[in-house]
Amino acid sequence: MGGRRSEVNASFLESRHINQIITYIAPTLIGGKEAPTSFSGNGFQSMEERLLLEIKNVEKIGTDIKIISGLREEESGVYGDC
Repeated sequence: MGGRRSEVNASFLESRHINQIITYIAPTLIGGKEAPTSFSGNGFQSMEERLLLEIKNVEKIGTDIKIISGLREEESGVYGDC
């Protein structure tokens, strides 16, 4: 991804103006210091700033995994009090 799209994605995340995030996990490793990322910007530097998500759906597609998540309004779960 990278480039301008990663800046737009970061803007939506940092302002919390998202409905859902769709993430794909594949049994493949790529990356490195100069590799493009899905999100740029300042990110979330502390646990207080973090973006809490709730997993809505998980689906296996071939050898990949598709995860659909949305914003979580309140702290809950095992690590909810971090």
